[in-house]
Amino acid sequence: LATRIATNAPLTNYALMHALPRIAEQPSDHGFLTEALMASIAQSAPEAKDRVRAFLEGKAAKVRKSS
Repeated sequence: LATRIATNAPLTNYALMHALPRIAEQPSDHGFLTEALMASIAQSAPEAKDRVRAFLEGKAAKVRKSS
């Protein structure tokens, strides 16, 4: 599991560890805003842009069910 997590973009891992617990504790309108902000920050990272580009070009690794 740690090996798979290590392949995530760093901002994705940061959001999972730090933002999601805070979002869960916020009122829903604040949580939606925080979630949108974290998503836009994470998606603007160079690693995320590279992954989206690879997906759109058909070069991304296939998603497989873990065993």
